[in-house]
Amino acid sequence: MAEEAVADRRRLIREMAARKRLIDHRLAKTSRALERLMAG
Repeated sequence: MAEEAVADRRRLIREMAARKRLIDHRLAKTSRALERLMAG
């Protein structure tokens, strides 16, 4: 039972990390586009 809880927590952390990477990637793309607009 304890092992299951650990596995669940690891999966949750992995999902949160993946979501954070996705959001960071989108933000980076958006900020680069904004910088291009400002520069142009």
